[in-house]
Parts: sequence; C-alpha cells; structure tokens
Amino acid sequence: MRKFAVLLLCILPSLFCSAAEKDSLSFFRRWDARRYAKLLRSDLDSNYVGIPHQRWTLKTASNFGWNTMQLGMVSKEGEGYDARLSSAFDIGQGFYASWRGITLGASVKPAWFIPKLRNKDQKYNISVYGNRMGMAATIRSTTTLKGQYMSLPDSTVTKIPLGNAYDFSADFDAYYVFNSRRFSMPAAFTQSKIQKRSAGSVLASVSIRNGISWIGAMEELGNEEFRLLTNMLSFGAGYGHNSVTSRNWLFHTSLVTNVTVLQYNRILKGDDRKRIKNSFPDNVSIFQFSALHWKGNFFFGANFTARAAIYGNRERIEFINANMDLHFLVGIRL
Repeated sequence: MRKFAVLLLCILPSLFCSAAEKDSLSFFRRWDARRYAKLLRSDLDSNYVGIPHQRWTLKTASNFGWNTMQLGMVSKEGEGYDARLSSAFDIGQGFYASWRGITLGASVKPAWFIPKLRNKDQKYNISVYGNRMGMAATIRSTTTLKGQYMSLPDSTVTKIPLGNAYDFSADFDAYYVFNSRRFSMPAAFTQSKIQKRSAGSVLASVSIRNGISWIGAMEELGNEEFRLLTNMLSFGAGYGHNSVTSRNWLFHTSLVTNVTVLQYNRILKGDDRKRIKNSFPDNVSIFQFSALHWKGNFFFGANFTARAAIYGNRERIEFINANMDLHFLVGIRL
C-alpha cells in the first residue's frame, strides 16, 4: 500500500502538469483564432490588402541613425553666421517577434561592447502602424554633434569640436489614412499586412516637437553659450503610395508637411533672452521610403525615414533640425 501511494504521488503531478499545458495551449489557440478572425473582419478590400495567415513574424534589422542641425542668420547688410553640425552614426542590430501584428523587440548596439565606440547618445521610440491611424513617439539625446561655424560676410570658419554642442528632442507624429481599405502603411513598415495591388492615399497628420539645442561658449563666438528652446504644434497633409510589381517587390513612398500653428521658441545667448516670432511656413516634414521583396514566407528589404523641423527665417534666425533613420531587414513568417 505504501509503495502504491508513493507511485501515485509521483504520477499525479505529471498528469496535472500535462493537463495544465494542454489547457494553456488550447487557450492560446482559441485566443489566436479570435484575433485572426477579428483581423479578417477588418474593413479592408481583400483585393488590395491581405492578412497573413501565419501566426508569427520573426525578423532582424540593422539600424543606422544620425542627426543634423543647421542654424543661421543673415542681416540685410550681409552680416551674420551659419552653423552646421552633424552627429555620429547610431548603429544597432534589432531583433523582433510579431504575433498577429503585435510586435516586441530590442536593439543591441556594438558600442556596448567596444569601448572606442561608446558615447552618451540615447534614443527611445514607440511606434504604432495601423491601417487607418498610426503614431510614433521618439525621445533623442545627442551629444556627438560637431561641425563648423561660419561668420559672415568675411566667411571666417571656426570648428565646433566634439562635446561643445548638444541636442535634445521629444517628438510626436501621427497620421490618418483616408484610403485605408486599399492602402496599407503596415505592409511597408511592419509586414503585418500584405499589399496585393498598387494603391495610394491622401494622409492627414499632426506633429509635436519639444527640444533644446545648445552650443557651448567659445572664444570665437564671444565666449557666450547659445541655447535654443523649441515648442511646436503642426498640422498638415501629404500623400503615400504603395507600388507592387509582378516580381514580388513592394515600393512605398510618402511625404507629409505639417505647418506650425502654435509655437513658443526662444533664444538664450548669455544674459539675452529673445522669443522667435512665428514665420510662415514653419513646418515639420516627414519623408518615408521602403523597398520590400518577398519569396514564399521569406522577405527582405530596407526602409528610410527623414524628419526635418524647419522654422524661423534668415533675417532673424533660421533653424533646421533633421533626423534620419535607415533600416536593413530580413525576416520570415511562421
């Protein structure tokens, strides 16, 4: 009897674990079926946009990012300055897993393991690519800016060394697709949809920028620190198009321009504080391009995004802040 009890105690846990595993697997399958059915019921023209029947999408991407900053002013007499700076490349390798269009991922940077490549640049991003609406929120802190400062009208050039310029920005962008039944942004950027035929759409968009740009005190610049504080709310429109070829290529191109309607921009130079008045057409423009090729369940491609905030004018002060991101990706659907 004692031996039977011991044997029973050994067998019962395995039976319960097996039953629990079966229940969890069954629950996931039911949840997956409901999620897939919900996606199929979405308001899409199936002749143009399809839903992958595979549950999972796994991909890896080589990511490259860099920032540029341009600041200039020229008076009617031809006096002024022109400062141009650019950052080091931000390089990383990302790994992503998607289930029915919901993606989680992380990027590993070589700079974490190679001391010579280490810097204090940071970037945090959350993006949602929906067929009708989408958004991206990005925080950037750039410390690797360097470039040159040109005094006008004599064109005297002064180098701005590494560590003497800094840029911080918190940006938010959102879009609305009017032809969402036939045109798919996710097909080009997250691969959670499939663009079957070429289609385009007018896009409505909104952008918000909050930033601080700093150039440190230098003898050539009068030994005064320069700070530019920016706050902008912009609305606009644009157009996007997905071109599908007979050789299983998808090419996406889109451009939106958001004109600033509200802003509070200030210049702090030494003890002098001055507000920059709104000037038309202060704007935030976003250009995106993607090329994607698929063969069976495999796909590879690249996408590029450029975001430029432009405000002010050359007679008072003009500021251009541009961020570029380039990704090379390869993936598989399972």
